[in-house]
Amino acid sequence: METVIVTYLNDMHRAVRAVNSITQFKIGNGPNTIYIVVNDCLKVFEQAQELFQHCSEVCVHHFSDISSYMSARSGWWSQQWLKLAAHQLMKDEWYIPFDSDMFINRHVKNHEMFVNNKALCELRDVNIYQSNKKFTEYVKNAYDIWGIDNTSKILRESPPNILHRKTVDRMLTELSPHTFGNSRTLSLEFFVYWAYIVKQNLEHMYQHQDNWFWFGDAFHMDNS
Repeated sequence: METVIVTYLNDMHRAVRAVNSITQFKIGNGPNTIYIVVNDCLKVFEQAQELFQHCSEVCVHHFSDISSYMSARSGWWSQQWLKLAAHQLMKDEWYIPFDSDMFINRHVKNHEMFVNNKALCELRDVNIYQSNKKFTEYVKNAYDIWGIDNTSKILRESPPNILHRKTVDRMLTELSPHTFGNSRTLSLEFFVYWAYIVKQNLEHMYQHQDNWFWFGDAFHMDNS
């Protein structure tokens, strides 16, 4: 399974931990190519190249390799766009965006991610966000972006999530990177992706599983 980690200077040590965990334990069937996208200046990009030069599974890219718009100054929103734009680097059918502060502590087997040629995912009832005004807006905006009615379920907001490379490619031909930083369309990449899945009637590519790989089972998060 191919993975992508969007990182910058302050997160670089976490990205090293993430990479070490993936190379040690593996995700799905090999090869486990890990794409590092450095969302920072060229000096930090060069530092990342040095850090990972001895790891054959890692390919280091600067954000400008995949997007002419974003930079580290755009912060969290630019990372969301770059996780999607990174599909350009992939060769496989599916990939996983992997946050710098994530790591795994065991082999994540292929049958834990795919069943009957469908990618597993966790769909959440949109009502779960009712008490969170910000997230309620994010969900609404995701559906408004694609001009469709809200549905009762949406892909959870945090990784791990499995993305279909060709679908992301088609989606980004219709989507502006400004979407994630525009006050009128603020949303999250996984909400926007799932709304597009619904628009294109592609839900059949996925199978819902309760609590699918939530943190504490193979995938862990530590921002120290």
